[in-house]
Amino acid sequence: MPRILLRCVHKLLRISTGFGLLMCGLVLFFTPGPGWIVILSALGVLAADFLWARRVLAWMKYSMAWLHATVFARSARHAMSYASPGHFAARLFKSNHM
Repeated sequence: MPRILLRCVHKLLRISTGFGLLMCGLVLFFTPGPGWIVILSALGVLAADFLWARRVLAWMKYSMAWLHATVFARSARHAMSYASPGHFAARLFKSNHM
């Protein structure tokens, strides 16, 4: 019994910490501060319990990689050959596992 209670308390603390970080990240996004870093940290914490957080985190990682490849591409043809974020999002939300 105490082990189950300890797991529930740990999960509750992890979820409340994740949502607290997410709210702080949203506030820092509109004020001077490291909003993106805090939001990504919050999604990392919430991804342990929620599938939607894993999907958003994966989409954000892919979008940043796509943006980096597009901005720092050596030629426009190379940038256009890279898969678009919309294609990735459709494939990501179609899958049943993560």
